[in-house]
Amino acid sequence: MTRFETPRVAIVGAGEIGRGWAALAVAAGWPVTIYDADAEILSPATEAIGGDVLRERIAADPDADVLVHPECACATSALSLVASGAVPKDRVRIVSTGGMVDAARRTGARRVLVATETGMLHQLRRANPGTVFEPVSARAVCPYMKMINRDNLLAALRDGRDVVEVDPDVAARARRAVERMVAIGSPSAGGE
Repeated sequence: MTRFETPRVAIVGAGEIGRGWAALAVAAGWPVTIYDADAEILSPATEAIGGDVLRERIAADPDADVLVHPECACATSALSLVASGAVPKDRVRIVSTGGMVDAARRTGARRVLVATETGMLHQLRRANPGTVFEPVSARAVCPYMKMINRDNLLAALRDGRDVVEVDPDVAARARRAVERMVAIGSPSAGGE
């Protein structure tokens, strides 16, 4: 590929994180192909890319604040809406999972639109019962995240089930990368 050719992007996994990466590539103008073994996940993923849903929800609820997880498919659209002035920057926060809980505790808004996996909503509602938290898209459900539960975690720890072995050299390099990221940022109250 020469420096003038448009790169093609392939995303494997059409959950929330895969959708987020795909949205970034689409925003850059790159052609994207998404692969997922589960057709039920793939169909909503292709519909979520581009941020049209986010724009429609913000237009329909102009007084609501907006919380966006950086791996959500509409994060790039949220930044674009703020940069263009279409949405006041004080209404949109792009924050980590722990940052969302912190923002939920502090918000004085009556309504907050939440752009992340819908399983996060219960934590936000518990953190601030006086605010209405609504998903930007009710289809933002990642079945893989739903597989993480107390029973499966217990079975993995007790029975050694579903263990993933990582080469020690790969683990050491990954650990250094994570430690560098942690050193750069300040941890949220959620510990991230």
